[in-house]
Amino acid sequence: MCEKSILEQGGNCLLSGSLLMSKKVVRLYACSLNDLHAAGTVECEIMVQNEARQCFILHYNDSIYAYVNRCPHTGINLNWQPNQFFDITGQLIQCSLHGALFRIEDGLCIRGPCLGDSLQAVNFEVRDNDIYLLYDQ
Repeated sequence: MCEKSILEQGGNCLLSGSLLMSKKVVRLYACSLNDLHAAGTVECEIMVQNEARQCFILHYNDSIYAYVNRCPHTGINLNWQPNQFFDITGQLIQCSLHGALFRIEDGLCIRGPCLGDSLQAVNFEVRDNDIYLLYDQ
């Protein structure tokens, strides 16, 4: 069972054989809720295993979603202009290169060359009026 001090530090407890190990969860400030509501999308960056990953956060239908900014088909960033991820209807995420369309709610590609693939979701939390991206270190 996890010790309270590990949980208070934002760690997840993992059992590895008979050893209890802690994996630290990093919280990275991304933006305020007000900024996200005003813009609709916000770009940010996280470090995963010493590699920078571009991410974006969406506000859609009173919900918040966060994904890695990477097309599953080509590996390029989805947007062609800063903070522009929605298609013309504002109801789907669109890849700027080949027009693939992804559902906002789960990142699933519903049209295009990566049909059936999904965007990689990013964990986040909302504290007070701020959004933090979460990732394991």
